[in-house]
Amino acid sequence: MTSRPAEGDDSLSFLMRSFAQIYWETEADGAVVADSPSWRKYTGQTVEERLGDGWLKAIYPEDRADAEKEWRAAIAGVRRYDATYRLKHCGGGWRWTDVHAVPYLDSARSVRKWVGMHIDVDARKRAEIALREREARLLLAQDFAKVGMWFWDRTTNQTTFNPTYFELYGLPQNAPHQYEDFLALVHPEDRDKVDARMKAALAGKAPFMAEYRVRRANDRAELWITAKGKAEFDAAGRPICVSGVAYDVTERMRVETILREREALLRDQAAALESAIDDAPLNQTLGALSRMVVRALGDETRAAFYLSEDDNLTLRHIVGMPDAYARAVAGFKIGPESLACGLATYSGEPVLTADVSTDERWAPWRWLAERFDYRGCWSFPINTEAGRFVGTLAIYFRAPHEVNERDVDLARIITRTASIIISHHMQTEARARAEAALRQSESQQAFLLTLSDGLRHLSDAAGIRENAARLLRAHLGCDRVVYVETVEDEETVLCTAEDVAPGLARLLGGRFRFGDFDESNLDKLRGGETVAHADLKTDASLRTQQQDAFEALQIRSYACTPLVKGDRFVAALIALNATPHVWTTSELDALKETAERTWAAVERARAETALRNSEEKFRILANTAPALIWHNGQNGENIYINQYFLDYTGRSEDEVRGEGWRSLLDPDHAQNYVADYLAAVRDRRGWRRRDRIRRHDGQLRWFENYAQPLLGENGEYFGHVGVSTEIDDLVQAQAALAGAARRKDEFIAMLAHELRNPLAPIRSGLEVLSRTERADQREEKMIGIMQRQTDQVVRLVDDLLEISRISRGKIKLRKETIDVTAALRLALEASFPLIEKGGQKCAITEPSEPLLVFADRARLVQIFTNLLSNAVKFTPHGGAIDLIAKRDNDEAVITVEDDGRGISTEQLPHIFDLFAQIDSHGDGGLGIGLALVRNLVLLHGGSVSACSDGLGMGSKFTIRLPLDMAHSPVADTGRPADANPSKRVLVIDDNRDAADVLCILLQGLGATVRAAYDGRNGAAIVQEFLPDVVLLDLGMPGLDGYETASIIRNLPEGRDVRLVALTGWGQEDARLKTKSAGFNAHITKPASVEALRDLLSERDER
Repeated sequence: MTSRPAEGDDSLSFLMRSFAQIYWETEADGAVVADSPSWRKYTGQTVEERLGDGWLKAIYPEDRADAEKEWRAAIAGVRRYDATYRLKHCGGGWRWTDVHAVPYLDSARSVRKWVGMHIDVDARKRAEIALREREARLLLAQDFAKVGMWFWDRTTNQTTFNPTYFELYGLPQNAPHQYEDFLALVHPEDRDKVDARMKAALAGKAPFMAEYRVRRANDRAELWITAKGKAEFDAAGRPICVSGVAYDVTERMRVETILREREALLRDQAAALESAIDDAPLNQTLGALSRMVVRALGDETRAAFYLSEDDNLTLRHIVGMPDAYARAVAGFKIGPESLACGLATYSGEPVLTADVSTDERWAPWRWLAERFDYRGCWSFPINTEAGRFVGTLAIYFRAPHEVNERDVDLARIITRTASIIISHHMQTEARARAEAALRQSESQQAFLLTLSDGLRHLSDAAGIRENAARLLRAHLGCDRVVYVETVEDEETVLCTAEDVAPGLARLLGGRFRFGDFDESNLDKLRGGETVAHADLKTDASLRTQQQDAFEALQIRSYACTPLVKGDRFVAALIALNATPHVWTTSELDALKETAERTWAAVERARAETALRNSEEKFRILANTAPALIWHNGQNGENIYINQYFLDYTGRSEDEVRGEGWRSLLDPDHAQNYVADYLAAVRDRRGWRRRDRIRRHDGQLRWFENYAQPLLGENGEYFGHVGVSTEIDDLVQAQAALAGAARRKDEFIAMLAHELRNPLAPIRSGLEVLSRTERADQREEKMIGIMQRQTDQVVRLVDDLLEISRISRGKIKLRKETIDVTAALRLALEASFPLIEKGGQKCAITEPSEPLLVFADRARLVQIFTNLLSNAVKFTPHGGAIDLIAKRDNDEAVITVEDDGRGISTEQLPHIFDLFAQIDSHGDGGLGIGLALVRNLVLLHGGSVSACSDGLGMGSKFTIRLPLDMAHSPVADTGRPADANPSKRVLVIDDNRDAADVLCILLQGLGATVRAAYDGRNGAAIVQEFLPDVVLLDLGMPGLDGYETASIIRNLPEGRDVRLVALTGWGQEDARLKTKSAGFNAHITKPASVEALRDLLSERDER
């Protein structure tokens, strides 16, 4: 590792944390000032114990001085620090670690900090120590046991050996063995070295000492031998003899070879990782790993790396094999059906093929192996730090190669290193992309900020468009930017703003049709989609005439973003170039954002202009209106008053502003007035109050004061705006009217009370006279007339009292949830004698669902009875009266319509006034009934109206009552919700009175009821009403009960309905006949209440 600039922090930190047990950082002077969780976890030192130079205490005492000396030297020399020493371990004892540290430099090449790591090598170090100790013991043992001893007499050239020597060299015991024979057994590569050292010993230059390989004579096994010897010389300095020893060091040399290989591997790893940290190309760093494999496994081996494409479906060659091989395997599939690298990447497991020529999976690819001369192929998956498999390491062997642990371990080390390098590369690329995106984003944000600043203070639409075009052209560096607005059919645009490079013709003010240029994209623009063309001259989607049209305007490429508002294509912002240009995503984003911001600024300018005009209109209107108009702030303080306010009160603006307006209030009510207004301010709600305000002449005059909160678009509260209108004359008039009305009510109440006193004895006397037998029929007739007229007077007095009680608020309603239809039927029943006497035809139309209202049942019946009596009174004999009840949204609507005398246009507006007369024929009564109806309806929260086309055209009265939504069904489900009482019953009987009375009785039992007065109409109602039960009279004229039953049974809606025969015949043969005709039950007239109740409970009465 070398010193690194600060921008490499993240990459190096990641690699060190991935590769080492401890990662740490210090200040530039080597002092520890921050925590290192990995140091604390490994050594057990606390943060406080480690700070400063405290970390040295974690080093083994015998190693501490040298470690500190080397550390200080590295700091002083600003160079890399490498050391090996024992470090305290949290589990107890001391462990050997390799230490590496590098300085980080700032832009001035000064040390900013040091970063370092500790790699636990305790197992390796202890193995080396053990090996050396073992070798020492071995040498000692050989010195006393398995040591070959030899003696060479130079004077006679005779050699002597001990038995161990012969065993060591694989020679027969006591076999002739001269120096030349010895040299023949030495490995050819070591022979010259051994001979040279022997000659040096004979020359007296040095003792004989050599390590060399031999091939044993008997089994040709290769051994490593260490030999030592010493020559003796005569007085003349001539060698007399040489003696020495030889012993087997093969095991030691094997271990040392492995250690050297591991050290070389670590060096190569460090070099590859350092290359990755220096952001070398991926093929360079992985190429270093590929060469590591070849050095470790031999020249008959090749290694290559493959990475998955972005789609994770195929592999691409990175480094290791020739270009021709890379082309041959381009797009190699990843998946379960693949082989070698494709299968390893998919499964995440190694795929080891010892011999591709015998593996059937390789049949389609065997030609490739033959062409590039390999037999064995091992594939190892590579995964990133995130655990995602991204490629493989492939090792190719020229000869078949069986699996062995040493080679597999090597491959795993290489793939682990490759994983770190690839992860770092991917992170570096991701960081580069993010930085590029950030720079682009910063540039974009800077432009948008400039754009916002450039548009914010402009108040006219033309200036906004022109400034936006200028700023965008400067940002994009294009030749022209135009803002166009659509006209007419959205196929023609008008250029309303432009910024153009010098030398180009201007388009401002021109009209252009899309059909002349690029109508194919018009639908895209209408849909809000941005369109772009890189080169209009070569664009195949354009016709020659269109290309010529663009060329005439010096346009070769363009990008257009539309503005679609309310489903209308209203405008567009277009960037254009006179040369070809490929529009980037960021450029199109800038175009879109500028278009939207320009539109928003134009709309803001238009709104501000409209607001200024509106404010001017308001000021003119406010100052000419004959009312006090004011605006109070968020705390109730006045901030605006109109001119009329000043003129009316005679005060100046300064006297009224703030809280000065309070001095104009009636002193007796000022405190309550202010408290009431401030409560509305606090609650941000509307306010209304009637009170007196002091006029300029000092008089207190009545005013009606209204105010509403002024809220912004986002709900901000800007105070209350109000108007105060003088109503003093109105208040005086209302007071006078109220006094007159009170006196009228008091008179009516007194009159009714006084009339009751004489009526009581008159009524009693007439009752006595009526019970006395008289011979004179005229007297009896006269008494009857007097009784009826007395009853009429009593009813009039009762009505007068009702009106009086209502006017004085003395009437109390006993409200409950009731069905309007039931009340209407009770009114019809009460009015039936009048209808019968008057000879009118009365029809009732009921709704298909209950109309539930919250009302006083007796008063509701009284309302309907009064309207029915009124209709009977003014409808001639044989006339028609129609009662209709229906639902209209959340209201029950009841109409009483007749074809009688009608109401004149002049009388109609006053028809509900007290004492109003419908006509002047003398039979209209006192005019109390309709006034009573209106007041009772109003008490129920409803409304009543009357309409007529004039005299002789009949009249129609309509009552609307709010439905009780808490109980009223939302929609007609076809069946009521109640389990037992809510049966839907249809009564079919030609006797209207009998049918109507039976309906009333069934309603009293909780049923929903409809009536029909002939069989054909009844069958039709079945299809609409969907009844549960049909009560059917058998003896009807025309279509009788049996024929009607047959028709109903043949209807889809009538197949499951419960048919009940209603007849005066109760004999057994009659019951059998109805049963065979398809009836479910048979009830004899008159039906008992119990029989009807059983019917609604689905029990037959037969």
